[in-house]
Amino acid sequence: MLLQYALGHTLAHGNHANVWERGQSGGGMELGTMAAFLVLEDKEHALKRGAKPFARLASVESDRVKRTPGAIAAALERMWSGLAAKIAPQNAAILSGACGIEPASGEERAFQRAC
Repeated sequence: MLLQYALGHTLAHGNHANVWERGQSGGGMELGTMAAFLVLEDKEHALKRGAKPFARLASVESDRVKRTPGAIAAALERMWSGLAAKIAPQNAAILSGACGIEPASGEERAFQRAC
């Protein structure tokens, strides 16, 4: 998998940088810099096994688009409008595929700043 990313020129080079600051050095992903384990289960099941729920999943919006100019912003707007009636913006968690490569990451960043 690492070889595929390397051959696709999608890895970051040089020192660590915030994803929004990577554009200055060509962008790219830093593999192995983050990990998470998320368990999605029914509340009753979690309580039965003694787990304490930390959050409630109210809605999920997902999409994939070609990285053509404007396509990302349009998809984000479509997904965000689907969430607007369901949750308050300050309660939203956004998981993004931003990697610092432009123009894709710039569109994502501009949309997040506008929300």
